[in-house]
Amino acid sequence: MPLEADVRRRLRDGAIGGLVLVALMNVAGISLNLFVTVTDTSGYSGVFPAMFATVQGAVHVLVGIALFIGGVIQIFTARRCTDRRFLGLTLIALVSLIGAAYSGYHFVYSGESTYSFAMEIGFLGVVLAEAFILALLIGPPARTRPNGPTSDAVPISGSRFEGPAAEV
Repeated sequence: MPLEADVRRRLRDGAIGGLVLVALMNVAGISLNLFVTVTDTSGYSGVFPAMFATVQGAVHVLVGIALFIGGVIQIFTARRCTDRRFLGLTLIALVSLIGAAYSGYHFVYSGESTYSFAMEIGFLGVVLAEAFILALLIGPPARTRPNGPTSDAVPISGSRFEGPAAEV
């Protein structure tokens, strides 16, 4: 497999993995926010001990760490690709994730809804960046033009779907 194809396959796999992890992170975070109360009298000090006091919190933190490590790996993978848009999108995803982690850290200490909202916006940034990576890897649809008075379409010359197999 050529190097560029291997890099794009790794970017695709990383983007799909990132989307799955963000979904898991969201479910754990929402259940943590709705069903778990971390009190000040629990004897814990700091964010990590407080978050690891519950299963949902532990999953949330561990998935966040996995997302960060995966984001760093994806940046190094994107650097090997000839299309620089992938590097920009992976950087956007990682910066969004860091912003979400920063907001989550402050949300645990303050309980202020603004930080919870900012954390969700950070996760949305990760989702959008990963979705754009997948959209770039899939590529644009073949361009077509009407074929006279019928509703059938034929490929435009130069599109990626030329030849007898593309004709309808």
